[in-house]
Amino acid sequence: MVTVGDLLQLVKSATDDHEPFDELEVARAAVGPEQVSWLVSSYQGLTSWPARAALVWLIQDHLSEASRPLMSHFLLHSPPDTEGWDRMRVTRAIALCHLERDLDLQEALMDDP
Repeated sequence: MVTVGDLLQLVKSATDDHEPFDELEVARAAVGPEQVSWLVSSYQGLTSWPARAALVWLIQDHLSEASRPLMSHFLLHSPPDTEGWDRMRVTRAIALCHLERDLDLQEALMDDP
């Protein structure tokens, strides 16, 4: 059983040099509404953009009013992609989908023109 502490530890393991997206993809299945609110409340305590992106990635399947400020902050303030962290653009698309309340929008946003 995955605990919220385990999920937060996974989020915090994300750095410019370490993208735990395989682990995040597996962990997404363990995230339910009760974990989302707890994870959202821990966003302010995260100090790195990779960890913040990992949190957005982890909760992406759950539309929540509580996550809207987090998604707005990420969309407006996250840095551009870097050599070591190439998922910011995708994570910003996830944040936009949450703000628009349309999870299906991500596929359209990520299509190459």
